[in-house]
Amino acid sequence: MRRLVLLAPLLVACGNEPKSSGVDGVVVGLPESFEAFEAMLLDAQTLQLNFEIRSDEAVQAAFRGTLALAAGNYLRLDAAGSFEGAPMQLGLVSDGTMLRIRANGRTTDVPVPPELNKAVVLGLTRMGLLHNLAVLAGGAPPDHAAGGVGDWVRIEEGGVERRDASATFALRIFVAGEDVAAASLTLGDFGLPVHREQTVTFPGGQMQAREDYTEASINTVVAPERFLLD
Repeated sequence: MRRLVLLAPLLVACGNEPKSSGVDGVVVGLPESFEAFEAMLLDAQTLQLNFEIRSDEAVQAAFRGTLALAAGNYLRLDAAGSFEGAPMQLGLVSDGTMLRIRANGRTTDVPVPPELNKAVVLGLTRMGLLHNLAVLAGGAPPDHAAGGVGDWVRIEEGGVERRDASATFALRIFVAGEDVAAASLTLGDFGLPVHREQTVTFPGGQMQAREDYTEASINTVVAPERFLLD
C-alpha cells in the first residue's frame, strides 16, 4: 500500500481534466513543429493511449495494446499479437523504482533505468511503438532507457500538411547517424498522435508499418493501481 500512497499526490494533482488540458491547465492545440509536439509529450504529467500496429514485407508483426505513463518513470505497457509468425504477450510495468519486463511468460525485474519514460516517448514519436515492442519481444527494456535516446535516434522534419483539425508531419529517421526510414505522423485533436505510416530500410529489404492510436490523452488521471508490479 505504500506505493499507492506515494503515487496518489502526483496523479490526483492532475485532476479530472479533459484531454485538451495541458500542463498547469494550459490548453493544448496543434503544435507548430514536430519539436513542439515532442516537448508537449515529454512535459506531460501523464500520457495514455491505445494502439493497433501492423507491419509486413521484411518484418511481419501485428499488435494491439495500451500504454500509460506518469511523471517519475511510472509506466505500464501491455501488448498482445504476433511477431515474425510467433504469438506474443508482452508487458512493461514500472512502479518508479523497479521495472518488470514480461515477454511470453518470462518475467524479469530490474531497477528502473533513469530515462525510461523519455525513451518510451521518443521511441513512440521518432520510431513508432513497434521498435520497442520488437526489443521487448527479446526480453529487453526500451532502447537507450539508460540515457542518450535523443542523440541515438534523430528526426529530420520534411514538411507538414495542415488541415482544420489535424497536422501530418513528413519525417526522415536517423539511427546512430544513419538514414534508416521515412515516416508520416498525423496529429489530431489537441495535438495528440492519431496515425503513423513508416517505411524502414533493412539490408535485406523494406518493412512497411502502420500504427493507429486511439483514446489518446495527456494530463488525465491514471489509476495508481496500473503501476503496481502485479
